[in-house]
Amino acid sequence: MQRNQQVKRISRIIILALLLSFAAVLQAKSIKAQSSAWDTEKIRLDGCEGYISKDKKSFWITGMEVSCSKKTIRIPRTVGNWKVTKLEPAGRDIPYQNLFFDTTEELPLESGGHYVETVIVPDTVTEIGAQTFCLLGRLKKITLPSGLKKFSGKDIFAGDGKLRTLELPASLVHIDGAALSGAHSLEKLKVAKGNRKFSAEKNALYSRNGAVLYIVTGRRTSLHIGRKVKKIKRITIKNDDGFERWLTYKYPDIADRKVTISKKNKTFIKKGKCIYYKKNGKLLFCLNTDKNPHIAAGVKKINCESVWGKKLVYANKLYLPKTLKSLDLRGLPMNYEYLQKIYLPMEKMAVILNKNELEKMKHVKIYVPEALKARYIKSLKKYKKYCKVCIMK
Repeated sequence: MQRNQQVKRISRIIILALLLSFAAVLQAKSIKAQSSAWDTEKIRLDGCEGYISKDKKSFWITGMEVSCSKKTIRIPRTVGNWKVTKLEPAGRDIPYQNLFFDTTEELPLESGGHYVETVIVPDTVTEIGAQTFCLLGRLKKITLPSGLKKFSGKDIFAGDGKLRTLELPASLVHIDGAALSGAHSLEKLKVAKGNRKFSAEKNALYSRNGAVLYIVTGRRTSLHIGRKVKKIKRITIKNDDGFERWLTYKYPDIADRKVTISKKNKTFIKKGKCIYYKKNGKLLFCLNTDKNPHIAAGVKKINCESVWGKKLVYANKLYLPKTLKSLDLRGLPMNYEYLQKIYLPMEKMAVILNKNELEKMKHVKIYVPEALKARYIKSLKKYKKYCKVCIMK
């Protein structure tokens, strides 16, 4: 019996290793295929820098010289003899750069340090990548080309303080989930007639059939999740980058707004301040609440995709439900210097992922049922300097 279990365990490990290897190969092929379309040597010509496609037909602009006193920027249709088809800043060492740099200081145009109000993109451009138009603090209007097919990166309009309206062309077929993240000034999102992929309602972008919701953070104070919505793509960015943290905390995200769900929606459940998937119990939103939140019964998983309200950053205590089965410590919103107590009242031991996050905490107490105390102590033995397992009263 024990031997059979060992064999099964080894078989699972081998299968998992093969699947991961296969996924890595596919990813490598995808990256190689994307990069192989362009020459590796960057050139500067006609006030632009970038790459020539290997078929010698297209130009990818990665940087463009402009005067910071200019109010209107027209991106050229051609650079040299090549048609401009892609825009994405790349290859410079400055983080969160946009496509433009000042002709005198060789620095990206940052919010407040320029006068750009209008950007006109030529109809030759089919792809716009990450951060292309970010940090244009005075940008009011952008004209997107009728042939645009892809928004292929995040934060394309992040930090554009006066961009109120954005119209997506009929030709657009792909948009990354975080492409519109940080576009907090948006008041209205439009989709041109004839687009077969997307639809828009006020400040929210949907798939054409309404099954997928791409959240736009904009100035909208509420969001209604309709009966057709089965998937929500926009997730708050979580990493240690200061700029992204500034965007997340300076402006309200979805978890700081009023969210309602259609009674006919079969995918999501709202209970108390929490919205989670009905099928697997994964926490989607924990809406802005008091400093010591109680996660609703029914939530089974908390991971890095879970979105939290800003107030929860300063939580001292976190009460988790008996239904919880998996807790990824990277998914917690708390500033670890504030978090003091975590309550795990589950009858069965929860799976705790990324335990090394405990090293960032000053000293947190984890309260568990008496029957599970010994097992939790053993599981967290390596991190006993940073946490203490206590019996829940």
